[in-house]
Amino acid sequence: MGIVYLFPSLRDPHGKKGYVSDPALMSEHFYDAQKGTGFLSWRLKSIQRGTRLSATLEDSRAEENGGPMLRREPRHRDDQPDEQRCQEIISLMNHTNDREVIMKKMRDTLEYRERLIHDPDRSSTVLSVFPRLLDTKGLILQDFRLLFGSETSSKLLEKWPNSFKANVIEQAEMLTPTPLLRRLLLCAKNQQGAALELPGTSKEAISSFFIAIDKKLIPCEATTSLAAIDELFKVHFVLGIRYDPALKSMYTFLQTTVYNIDVDTTSESPKIKELRTKLVNNV
Repeated sequence: MGIVYLFPSLRDPHGKKGYVSDPALMSEHFYDAQKGTGFLSWRLKSIQRGTRLSATLEDSRAEENGGPMLRREPRHRDDQPDEQRCQEIISLMNHTNDREVIMKKMRDTLEYRERLIHDPDRSSTVLSVFPRLLDTKGLILQDFRLLFGSETSSKLLEKWPNSFKANVIEQAEMLTPTPLLRRLLLCAKNQQGAALELPGTSKEAISSFFIAIDKKLIPCEATTSLAAIDELFKVHFVLGIRYDPALKSMYTFLQTTVYNIDVDTTSESPKIKELRTKLVNNV
């Protein structure tokens, strides 16, 4: 419990377990005696293995109280139509090419879509019920904004270039160098990203981005790789899709550290908490 008092830079300002104002929760952040988990436990195991720090697997049996699978109340609280009216609106929307009409009708059917997405018996039909998701750019971004608000929605694009990028590069440079890491660092330090914004058909000149779901493609509004990652992250929450197990640590890091979503209720590995603390405190 006295660790954070002696080393203030270890505080996790995004989670209540790192605040000095609550010593009991702070103690649990570093070591939970009942579960045998926490930063100290993880750190000792890492040292004993004699390997560099690596993310530990989260307990798959733990109840998920945060993240993309959690049903949420939309912040868009205008009068929502009943189910019969929603069916009529969906039919109209599927027979028009007017983008403004499509965007408005998708706003009007947000709560209906949320019920559909979180109904285990019907969730797989969302793209067939709302096929405009497959040909109209911007719908994923709109739904996410309606669910979380404009401030949360804009965090990655606003915070990454100025607040996170340099610190992430600094932390990466402290890792054991490999050819892939050197290549990634070289790309990250290259400030010229025009190739991703210009029309083209090669890998070096990407003109369009798509998100693949169930062998279907959702077009992105993004014209840069960072904006495309922003949409890829958001589609999980908009359509209620679980994180890919291989990328779960990355998505959880973005969710809690960048977007600040469900910080206190999402199960995180100690490595993510350590990285967030280093980035936020710049240590």
